[in-house]
Formats: sequence, C-alpha cells, structure tokens
Amino acid sequence: MAANYGGGKNNIIIGGSNNNCNSTAPDNKSYSGRHPVYRGIRRRKSSGKWVSEIREPRSPNRIWLGTFPTAEMAAVAYDVAAIALKGPDADLNFPNSAASLPVPATSSARDIQMTAAGAAAAVGAAGDALLAAAVAGARREVVVNEKGKMENMEIQNFEFMDEDLIFDMPNVLVNMAEGMLLSPPRVPQSFINVNGRSYEPQIVSIGPYHRGKDNVKMIEEHKWRFLGNLLKRTEEKGLNLEDYLKAIQALEMRARECYSEAILVDRDEFVEMLVLDGCFIIELFRKIGGVIPIEKDDPLISMSWIYPFFLRDLIRLENQIPFFILQFLFEFTNMQGEESSTPSLANLALTFFNSTLQRPIEVLEKLGNLEGKHLLDFLRSSYIFLDHEEPKDRRSSPTHVIQCISKLRRAGIKLRPRKEETFLAIKFNNNGFIEMPTITIDDFMSSFLINCVAYEQCHVDCSKHMTTYATFLDCLVNTHKDVEYLCDCNIIENYFGTDFEIATFINNLGKEVMFDIDECYLLELFIKVNDYYKSSWHVHWASFKYTYFSSPWSFISALAALVLLVLAILQTLYSILSYVHTPS
Repeated sequence: MAANYGGGKNNIIIGGSNNNCNSTAPDNKSYSGRHPVYRGIRRRKSSGKWVSEIREPRSPNRIWLGTFPTAEMAAVAYDVAAIALKGPDADLNFPNSAASLPVPATSSARDIQMTAAGAAAAVGAAGDALLAAAVAGARREVVVNEKGKMENMEIQNFEFMDEDLIFDMPNVLVNMAEGMLLSPPRVPQSFINVNGRSYEPQIVSIGPYHRGKDNVKMIEEHKWRFLGNLLKRTEEKGLNLEDYLKAIQALEMRARECYSEAILVDRDEFVEMLVLDGCFIIELFRKIGGVIPIEKDDPLISMSWIYPFFLRDLIRLENQIPFFILQFLFEFTNMQGEESSTPSLANLALTFFNSTLQRPIEVLEKLGNLEGKHLLDFLRSSYIFLDHEEPKDRRSSPTHVIQCISKLRRAGIKLRPRKEETFLAIKFNNNGFIEMPTITIDDFMSSFLINCVAYEQCHVDCSKHMTTYATFLDCLVNTHKDVEYLCDCNIIENYFGTDFEIATFINNLGKEVMFDIDECYLLELFIKVNDYYKSSWHVHWASFKYTYFSSPWSFISALAALVLLVLAILQTLYSILSYVHTPS
C-alpha cells in the first residue's frame, strides 16, 4: 500500500508494525544497513528494525533518536531532529511535510528525542489506521531494492488502497493532531505550577500517562486479581482473556486517537492496559454497587482509607481511559440475563461517586443513560442541565465581572441558599439576592473542580460550565472574610480546612484560566448584578445600613452620635434664642 507525496525520494510507504517491505533483504556480504533512499537511518541486521540518529552541527557527537519498526517512522524522526538542529534549510527525507512536523521545545537532546519519537509514533499510528481501513484487493506494493531502484513486488498479508483514497503525507500529522484533540489531554505546565500534582494519580494508575510509576505499583497486582475473578464468572459464556484482548483490539486505534500525544507502547501492551484498567474499574463499580459480592478479606474494600483515594484518582484528568472502552467491556462481560436486571454502567458509576457527593437518588435515576468521553467528563456532565445552556450570540457591548461579596453587600446584594439538583444553578432576583445551591468543599470536590476546569481549558469542543462557576466563586471571594460570610449563609460547607485555605483554593482555581464572560451560562446573572450594583439610590442606602447597622455596636455608636448631634443642635438653638430675647 503506497502513499505518494512528492517525487523521487519523497515516495513513502505507510504500513503497520508488520511492514517488512521497506527494502528487500540484501545479500549478507554486501549489506551495510543504510537505506538507499532515506538519510539518517540504518537497519539492524539482527532484528530488521530501523535506527535513526543525527550528528550535532560542528560536533562529533550524535543524538540517538530511537529504534523504529518501519523506515518511514525512522525517517520522520530524523527530519524532526534535522529541522531542530539545522533549521528549515536542512536536507530532509520528506521536505513537503516540514510544515506539519512538531518542533521541540528546546534544542536539547532530550527534547529532540521526545519530539522525534512522538512524530514517528504518529506516522506509525496513521499507517495502522490505513491498514485497518484498506479493502481487500490486489496485493502489490512499491518497495525499494538494494540498488535504490523502485520495483513492484507481490506482497502477502497486505491490502491495497488507491492512492487517491489515503492521506497525502503533509496532512498525516495534522489529521493525527486533530484526532488527539479529544481527551484526555496532558495538563499544561502553567496549571501544574498553580495546582501541583492535582492531575496525577496517588495510588491507582488508569491509562498510559502514569503507568508503571512507583507510587501506583501497589494496586497493579490487585487489578490482575479483579480481572481473574471476572474471568472465572464469564467462563460460562465461553470467554477467556484472549477473547477480551481480541475484542478490544478492534477499538485500539480509536482509543489511541483519544489521547493528546502519541502513546509510545506497542499494540499488545496498549490493548492489555485497556482491558486490565477497564475491567478493574467495572469490577470496582459492581462491588460498590452491590451487583457482585465483596470478599471479606478484600483489602481494597475492607481498608477504609483506600476508598477516598480511589474516588479522587478516578476523576484526575491525566488518569483516564475512554468511556466507550468502559461501556464496551461492561456490556461484553455482562452475564446472560443480567442485561435487564442489573443497573447500567452510568448508574453504577454515579452510585460509586455518590458516597461522597450525597446527591438525591431521584437525581441519579434521571441520569441512567448519561455518557461522556471519560469518567471525569461523565461526572462533570451529570451536573450540567439543559436550562444552563451557554449563549449562542455575543453581546454588542462588553460585560464585566462582578465585585467581591464584601463590596456587593455594601450595595445591598446578599446571598441566599436554594435547593437545586446541581450547584451550577445560580439565580439573581430583583430584590438583590444571589441564590446559590449549597456546595460541600472537601478533598474530593476540590480535586473534582480543579480537574474539570483543566479539562474544559484543554478541550476544544467542551462547554465551560465548571470554568464559569469557578470564575464566579473567584469573583465573590477575595479574602477569608468573604469565605466566612459564604459559610454563614450556608453557601459553602467547609470540610477542606480553614477559611484562609478555602480562599486560597478558590483564588487558585481561577488562575491561568481563559474565560469569555460573553459566552458563559451565567451571562445574564453578571449583567443583572452589575446593573443592580451601579444603581445609585439603593447603593447609598445600603451602604449607610451596612456602615451603621451591621452590628449592635455600630448601631449603638450611631445612636450615641445622633443623640450628641441632637443635643448640640438644641444647645445652639437655646443660645440663639437667649440672645434674641435678651432685654436691651
């Protein structure tokens, strides 16, 4: 299967990991390992894989770029390094694709290696996608022989696709990048600088980003134990581990494209990770939801300190696998006859998290068919209702954010709690009351809000409801005194720390965040609050009441001052009258 994007040595074969037709097997005596067309790469005699490296300018040192299954992947890695070290005038294997190649953050060897490996992986993934989509037909492919001449060769186990139907190479990386805009993304360093390791797992790793780290190894053996118990139950359906792996293999490319960077693991390891992590989550949900019995000696359930960590780790942005993988495995492992009697995956997930969220059962029952891109997006979506839609048309005049609650109180604006199904349902009435549902801020909710804001900032096609809510809280709270007032009004239930710690958390929640007030779901509230705040007559009256009648002591002081003023006026009048009526 050949994809042509240029002439001469710009002809490229995009194939999967089994593509062994990049060059014919040369005679061992004349074999040098170097590719007859691509520069900067050579083939290992033992394994047949391709090595890519580049010499640093004006230096004898070489930068090792990696070992790759295809010549094209190695050649793309060389091009990335060549542009980074020698500039746009460097001799490239694929000059037509130079504009589409990623650029390393710095010219250090480490950054060049990482960027080159990512670009090569993207080409490999694109090749796998093309192979999977190819239709059966004549199995002929362009190959390169040891003399550098192009010839046709009969290829077994390959499928042919017309060149007009496949990507031209300059767009391969672009299309891959568009696919990676899904989720879960990597969190920008600016967010990490503010919120630290809030986006990383603490005891259980889900997905590829933090797999294998020391702090998550404890749970890995328990994942295999959970999977083993699941396999014992599904033996009745004739399913074994190989059936699980084969089923997920069909979804591998779709799952890879959900991540915002190339996942540098092979197909078998990636599929194994999806099966192991997905089945662990599903079994955990089933145990907590009462669908399957819990072993008395199960340490993950019996040790109470572990469960809160699971709650937080499963909603961390860099600790996710696609929700469609969970849904597929859930349906795949349901026993015959259980489909109608057991709760849906959505119900089990909501029940799992409800031990800390404490939402009414009738609210959860409405969300039985809810889906998401991953667990974080799923739980976030459960708080967003249709009547909280963001405006579609922008206002002609700009809108401004509101003042902190201390200043709003001086203008006669107060807070009042209200009962709603979601804490996002905030209203402002004409009597000067901002009505907000109570929100419990604890370790879980703080982690949930931080990760939701980061997800909305990183995802292109995502609504910004949590970002809007976080910005609204950040507007209301400047100091710990503002938090104290919100707690007194039963708007915030503080299980997080001191009022000062809550204020710091809320202020950090709004840092480094891009927020367009004219496209947020609270636009009308911002407008009404600002109009009320700027209205003159009640502002002065409210300011007077706030200054002199906010406490008994200020009232007594004001009363004493008023009495003194009256006495002074009476004394002045008495003096004037005595002077006027004095006999001449």
